[in-house]
Amino acid sequence: FLNAHERNPDMILVHCMGGISRSFSVMVCYVALKLALSFKEAYQYVLEKRPQGDPAGRTILSVKEYLDARRN
Repeated sequence: FLNAHERNPDMILVHCMGGISRSFSVMVCYVALKLALSFKEAYQYVLEKRPQGDPAGRTILSVKEYLDARRN
C-alpha cells in the first residue's frame, strides 16, 4: 500500500489510535526496508519526524527481530 502511493505528492497518513506505538513501529520497519537503514537509524529517522513516538516494548522488539532476521 505505501509503495503504491509513494509517488503521490500528498502525504500518506499512517495511524493507529494514538499514533504513538503501532503506527510508529510500522513506519520504523517500512523506513528501514525502503531506505536500507539499520533498525537504529530507521528508529531515529522516524523519531525525528514523530517526536512523540513511544512504541510499546514488545511491538518495537518485534520490528527489530523481523529486521534482524531479514538481514541474516
